[in-house]
Amino acid sequence: MRTDAKRIGTFECSDALINKFYEVSMWTIEDNLQGVLTDCPTRERCAWMGDGHAVGEAASYNFDLRRFWPKMTADMATVLGANPPMGKREITMPRDPRAPTMIAVGKRLCGQATADWGAATVLVPWFDYLFYGDRDTVQTAWPMMQGWMAYLDEFGVNNGIIADGLGDWCPPGTNTKIDTPVALTSTALYYQSLTAMQKMAVALGKSDEAAQYAAQAAVVKQAFNARFFNAASGDYGSQTGTAMALHLGLVPDGEEQRAADGLAALIMEKAGGHYTTGMFGHRPLYTVLNDYGHPDVTRHLWNITDWPSLGFLTEKHGLTTWPEAPYNWDPGKRYRRNSFNHPMHSGFAAVFHESLGGTRPDPVGPGFKRFFLKPCFLPGLEWAKVTLRSPQGLISSSWKRDGNSVIWQVTVPPGSSALVQLPQFPAGKIQLDGSPVKANEFELLPGNRIIHINS
Repeated sequence: MRTDAKRIGTFECSDALINKFYEVSMWTIEDNLQGVLTDCPTRERCAWMGDGHAVGEAASYNFDLRRFWPKMTADMATVLGANPPMGKREITMPRDPRAPTMIAVGKRLCGQATADWGAATVLVPWFDYLFYGDRDTVQTAWPMMQGWMAYLDEFGVNNGIIADGLGDWCPPGTNTKIDTPVALTSTALYYQSLTAMQKMAVALGKSDEAAQYAAQAAVVKQAFNARFFNAASGDYGSQTGTAMALHLGLVPDGEEQRAADGLAALIMEKAGGHYTTGMFGHRPLYTVLNDYGHPDVTRHLWNITDWPSLGFLTEKHGLTTWPEAPYNWDPGKRYRRNSFNHPMHSGFAAVFHESLGGTRPDPVGPGFKRFFLKPCFLPGLEWAKVTLRSPQGLISSSWKRDGNSVIWQVTVPPGSSALVQLPQFPAGKIQLDGSPVKANEFELLPGNRIIHINS
């Protein structure tokens, strides 16, 4: 039983285990759509804001949340100022009517505000606008979003860096294994919020505010790299740090490929071929690996079943929802006390639509009036297919291998346009509806198209 949000997205491929990862991700989201996005349906039943923005994109690809995200946005407005310092953790950010608690209603409140969980104040309305074109929620939430950003500027930002937060929550082995500085993840999320605010300001015709947020984002990017970028290795010291920097556009211009190569090395060499990311780093991990020429690393991570891996959870322990804290449990022994149904760990499932299918929204045309098609033809897969019932109509991206070639069928709905991006293939190897293309990036107008790629 869940909130009546229609299922609008599908994914399937030729690999049964990858299909299971998708299904487990969807079941975990469904179980927690209960009027609010709960953190688990058993123990707490609270709308923790970090879970909301970590899984926001994966959920929006698959469920019609056009009424759900405005509801959560309104919920966040009801807890503004309810954040007196409490609990064992030292709270550096004071109570303020501009700051929401970490929980946007639910079974209880927590009485705390943190920069990383609070990013949902901006990112939930942003995802609603990006996926569904909902300008009204952005307009209504603008004073709240602007107040939250001003609060961070006053109490959180120090020379472009935000040190406050909980960090990359619940990596394998739980929080004692967090290997990324809290300041890195909180600052990265602050940068993501700034860039979202800039785009929403443009949409609302607020040119002065758009310029202000763009300028502040540039300052933060410079400070972020001065603090965290390792110029010698090209990475950010951890899988989470490097994946987030690549995904959010924080890597210095021209250093992106070296950072991605560094990410692959952090996984395959330093971590022995396993992931170490928590809720923030896991969300973009596979997409950035695929985007920058390392789909073989994604494939490896999805093939293995030893700990830590997704396969360890589903194949060794038979889990059908993602647990709060992935431990190295012994089969047959009692599990540690934690939730076994936490939607924050479904955030990575955006990869199935945005990378394996290649379908990504474009803020220039929100609600998929315009979108990108940038698929990864994952090694070892014979075929993959995604569908998305967008506000404009059905989007479909389906590909299959044919010898040394890939045949890719695409549906662009009426009222939409798509930009195909195939940077890994030269134009001479690509045909559109039987005719050669002039470049490996080209526009598609509405209709059903067939793209033939010689690999």
